This record gives sequence, C-alpha cells and structure tokens, in this order.
Amino acid sequence: MGRTYAFLFTVVTSQNGQAVGNNTLAFVVKVNSEPVFASILGGTERQVPVIAGKVYIAEFDASPSSDPMNETAVLGFEWRVVRSDGEPAPQDSLISSPNAAKLSLNSSRLTSDAVYTVYVTVTGEPLPGTPRQANASQEVVTTSFEIPLVKIEKPRGTQAYSQAAGKWKFNTGRKIILTASVENYNLTDVQFRWLCASGNANLSAPGIVSSRQGSPNLVISAGGLAPGGIYKFKAEVKNIQTQQIGYALVSFETNDIPSTGVCESTPSAGYALDTTFRLSCTGWTDVDVPLKYVFETVSGDGSSDATPISGLRTLSYYDTLLPEPRETGQNLTVNARILDAIGAEVSYKFGIMVTGRPLDVSAVQNQISTRLSEGDTQTFSVLVTGTAAYIRGSSSTSSRGGATEAASVVNGLLNSLETLVGNNQGASAEDRVKVPMSLMNSVTSYPNPDELTPESRNKAIDLIGAVTNDSMNTFSADVVGTSFGALSNVIGATEGGSSVSDEEKRNTSGKIEGIFATLSRGMLSEAVVGENAIEVNKGGIAMSSKLASAEEIGGQTVASTSTTAGMDLPSDFSTSISSSSPIEITLTYVDKPMYPTGDGQNTGLLVASLGQG
Repeated sequence: MGRTYAFLFTVVTSQNGQAVGNNTLAFVVKVNSEPVFASILGGTERQVPVIAGKVYIAEFDASPSSDPMNETAVLGFEWRVVRSDGEPAPQDSLISSPNAAKLSLNSSRLTSDAVYTVYVTVTGEPLPGTPRQANASQEVVTTSFEIPLVKIEKPRGTQAYSQAAGKWKFNTGRKIILTASVENYNLTDVQFRWLCASGNANLSAPGIVSSRQGSPNLVISAGGLAPGGIYKFKAEVKNIQTQQIGYALVSFETNDIPSTGVCESTPSAGYALDTTFRLSCTGWTDVDVPLKYVFETVSGDGSSDATPISGLRTLSYYDTLLPEPRETGQNLTVNARILDAIGAEVSYKFGIMVTGRPLDVSAVQNQISTRLSEGDTQTFSVLVTGTAAYIRGSSSTSSRGGATEAASVVNGLLNSLETLVGNNQGASAEDRVKVPMSLMNSVTSYPNPDELTPESRNKAIDLIGAVTNDSMNTFSADVVGTSFGALSNVIGATEGGSSVSDEEKRNTSGKIEGIFATLSRGMLSEAVVGENAIEVNKGGIAMSSKLASAEEIGGQTVASTSTTAGMDLPSDFSTSISSSSPIEITLTYVDKPMYPTGDGQNTGLLVASLGQG
C-alpha cells in the first residue's frame, strides 16, 4: 500500500501464427495507504484528583494504536502534557520510557481545578521520503476532591477508516460496546451510570441499549444509533461511601449509509428456473465508494431466512434464474443489500411474480452437479433453492411426484450440499457458512414429514454441525437465525420414530445438543457481563444465552422471555465457583418431538447449562 505502480499492456495481432501488428498501452495504478491509527485508552476526557499529600498515578495507554500498512511494524510514541493556558506539565510528573506506548502521570504534580491535554504522536512505517504519523489526545480535568479515577476502554464494534472523510467511523449495523473501569476503588465500592453527553441518543428508549442499568459495560444495540451522527457518552462512577463522582467521556462518529436509490427486476414476472431476470439497483450514492451489492431471496414478509443469489459485487445488476416463492399466492421477495466501501449497509426489498410450472427434476439435478463441479456456487444455490421450492411447492406434493419422490430428491440435494461443504475449505466466510446453512434451511423445510427420511435427517444434522463448527463462522444474527430454522426443520421430522433404536436416538440427541452448545458459545463470543440475554426463538426452538459475573450469579433465575421454561440458582451458588472469569449461562428449550415415543406421547428437550473458562 501507499505506492505507485506503472504497467505496460501489449496486444499482439497474429495471422496464421505470425504477428502482423501490436499496440501498447501504459497505465499507472496508485495504491493508497491507510494512515497510522493513533488512540489513547480511557476516553476523550477524564477527571483526575489532585489531593495535597496524596499521590495518584493516572495511566494513559496508546497501545491500541496501529499501522494498517504493516501490522507488525514497531511503532514510535512521543508524549506531552500541556495545561489549557499553554504551560507544559512539570517534567517530573511524566513517568514514561522513551518511545513507550504507555504514560504514567503523577497527578499530585498538577494544578487542581484545571484542564490539561495529554498528546501522543504515533509514528509508523515510513514511505520513501515521507514520514507517517498520527496524533491522539485526551483531556484531563483535575479536581481537588477524592473521586473515583475512571477511564473508558477503546469502543468495540465494526470500525473502519473513511478515505473520503479522513477519519474513523463505526457502522451502526453491529452492536457497539463501551466499557468503563475504576483505577482506585474496587467495583463493589462504586456505582456506574451511563449518559449520552451529546444529547442525541435516549439510552432509556426501547431498542437503543441492550445492557442493564448500573453495569460497567454499555452495550448499544445494532441499529440503536443513527448513521451519520457524532456521539459522546459519559461514564459517571460514584463512590458509595463518600458519594463523590468521577467521570470519563468518549466520542465517536457513525458511518452514514448509502441513500436515494431504488432496485427492481426486469422483467417483473416470469417462470421459476426458466426466465432470466435482471436484478438491478440505480441511483444509490455515498461518499465512501465503490458501492457493492448483494441480492438474496427472503421468505414471507421478507424479514428472515435470506438465501443469497449473488455474491458481493461492484456491478449494480445481476442476471439470474429465480425459484418460486415458498408461500402460496405471494410474489417472491428479493432483498438487495447495498454496502459502501467501509461496510455501512442498507436494504431494499422488492417483489417479483415468479410462477412455478412442471419441472424436469432429474435434468435440474444434473445441472446442479455440473454447476457445483464448475465452482459456480451462485447458480448452484439458485437451482438447489428452486428445486426445493418446487418439491415443497404451492401445489400439493402429490401432484409433483408424491412423498416418495420428494424424499429421494431431498436426499439428493443433501448429497450435493455435502459435496459443497466438503469443497468449501478455501472459500469465503459467506460461501462456507451463510450459503450452505441457508440452503440447508431451504432443503429441509418440508410440508410433509415423510419427505425427510431418517437417512436425510441424520445427514442434515451432520452437515449443520459441520457448518456451525466452521472456523469462519462469525455467528451473525442472520446465520444464527438460519441455523435455528434448519435445526427446527430437522428436529420436527417424525419419520421412523418407533423404528429408530434407543442408541440412535441418544446419538442424534447428543449431536443436536452439541450444535446448540456451539451456537451458544458463538453467540456469546462478543458478549460482555451486564449485557441482556441474547435470545433466539424460531420454529419451536428457544435459546437464551448471557454472561454473568461469578459474584452476581447466586440466586438468579435463568429463564427465556419467550417461553415458560427456566430454573432458579441457589443463593450460595457464587461461593462454589471461581470468580476469575465470567459464567456462560444458556437455557435451550425445544417445544417439539425429538422422536415420537411410539405411544402417542411426544418428547421435547430442555437443556440448562453453565460454563466457565
């Protein structure tokens, strides 16, 4: 990055193997480099005490700084502290090694009731003849009161650098986590309160925050902040005994989303797996270009169960076949996702009249195999989805070959998905996780239980397990939702109940519980203590997962808001576990038969688990 390259492109015209002419084009490509990123932990403003006869050491940490051009580059750091009137802080108040990423500040050497600014200059890998540096600063407000010494850690979320704006921004489509800490008191001695100091976010409004009041962690929900805004948040910490309050502030900017465009299909009506539709988007604008586009089909009201049609592409159109809709008498809903160059995303949904008609399933299955062998996963996905939709059909199953043929087709589609999953090791996260899981959900969604045989059921469970455990699974909300949809389909299959041995039942239940455990761990991978439980309720399966500190877990009720299932933990439970790390608490409730018992009584599943480490 950060360099200019010159290329020569030569075209030679030949006739009968002899060169008869040529033309050469010279062009230059400049690869921009992202600037050095400078950051000081603790927030944008902090308060520190200056008390006669007492020494307080305030820590300033710039180790989150980085050089995107070379992540392994050794960075240089230069610190200085200046009072608001321009007077430098006394030299003996600065405790730091040369070029160190951290600065210790002896606040007893500062003036009370004053404002200081701590500056750091971060130097990264230079370009030829050009130094690369970035600056960060933090205001320090001194007080003569003995207050809690508060700092806010670096905000966590999806942050990217805007070349157009020359600044870092957060995307609001993912949650943003702010964490406050206290340097001079135990957490049991203080109380936390979060405020929006910029006044443009109501933290008590529904859907804005997904963490409890009084937590050191403030979790701002995905979509909780408006795109294109500048926000400042304040953490106030009160000493319970003295009632003295210290604070720290942090500010950041959110990335605006693409706007003003439309998306449509040409033609607006056609036949499933026959008509070629051009899906296109026009008029979308954003300062961070180039824009990228993804097209996918969604079910019902278009709110869930997305199945990708295209990959992420800079072309604003895509020519494709389409499956018939799942629901009788409805148009097929297509969701276009438009993303700017640093990840801000907006969706645009539109309907297409896609009519099903008799399908040569055998011929389509051959096309599926061909597309898979050619590596064309996008057409493969459409053909699989279309075949599953045809078998599921808006017409009765009997008119399309009956349950026996449908079961055979479903098994064949699962075989194709098994090949896809096995061949996907070098593919993107979308190809390795989202696409196969969405296809699994589509293939196993049946109107007649006989269409999913024990063989198909077991194969589907193994495939769901393999995709769930893939190292590239980010456990995003849409992937988790689709995973639960596929599991619901498979668990609901009742074929072969009494003919399945007890050992097979135990093995199957064990695999399903293992998948639930992996999903729970994945959902909690970015969770923090104090965050509300992450809940999923789909197709008769409900899961509620959260993190809790060891100190607070005793006497808690573990329950799901969407079911009546739950359990009470004894009040002395905290004394029996280590306080070194948070506790993972998960409640899983399956309100459908795992297998029929054979006597008319159905069985479900309730799993409550606690883990640490």
